[in-house]
Amino acid sequence: MYLVEKESRPLQISVGITLGMALGLFPITTLQWWFALGLLLVIRANLFAALISGIFFFITYPLFYSLFDGIGERLLLYTPSLWGTYTRLYHAPIVPYTGFNHTVILGQLVLMVPVVLIACPLIAFLINHQKDRIRQIGGTKLWINWSCSWLHRRYIEYRSQFKS
Repeated sequence: MYLVEKESRPLQISVGITLGMALGLFPITTLQWWFALGLLLVIRANLFAALISGIFFFITYPLFYSLFDGIGERLLLYTPSLWGTYTRLYHAPIVPYTGFNHTVILGQLVLMVPVVLIACPLIAFLINHQKDRIRQIGGTKLWINWSCSWLHRRYIEYRSQFKS
């Protein structure tokens, strides 16, 4: 239960879920993936929510691929007014590491900003109104088995290093 209770304010959980979504959807070779990972480690977000969210969105990524590709293709190939901007961005020092010149990654970048801005407060709102149902998870056999696992013990040891 420690893993769920730590950083258990609704905003911390919702930030963990949205950062996990970014980690699950962006390729590891892009700058935004590393930015999301750094942000997750620096701010006090719920790591368990980020882990579960990241795994979920990594597994469901193929379902979103065509949506991201369609948005990125429309912006990258069929919008001549942005071609000059893309050329300048590509020759900038750090921007090419974002992978914006790939249609799928550009679609992810464009779609993730409004999704994160909407999802983070919405998830916090839903958690506030569903706290009792969420706390019932702690008594299930699955949760009890998880709390006895090696990975859970390692996480508790890791978090105990940062207690103030």
